[in-house]
Amino acid sequence: MVKKRSAERSHSDQRRHLRPRLRATVSLVAAAALAVIGVAAVAQSAAAAPPSGYVPMSALINGDSITLDDGITDGTGPISLEQYAAQRAGYTVTVVTG
Repeated sequence: MVKKRSAERSHSDQRRHLRPRLRATVSLVAAAALAVIGVAAVAQSAAAAPPSGYVPMSALINGDSITLDDGITDGTGPISLEQYAAQRAGYTVTVVTG
């Protein structure tokens, strides 16, 4: 019986030795999970806010990259296919060069 008790003591000593490691591992996993959740929450709130100067339903077209030779016109003269499509979709179109 004496040997059995010493065997039990060594087993419980091993358990006590592993408890701080287990706590540290659990704490590390919990901290990592909270960090991921925090980053996701910040990214989601940043993505939800529109940038300053945002105008809904507006289209900006680079005039240097379009052609007016398609034969498409509006009340003011020839327009590009891109401008025509944006206007038909309900966008307010601004064409700039440069």
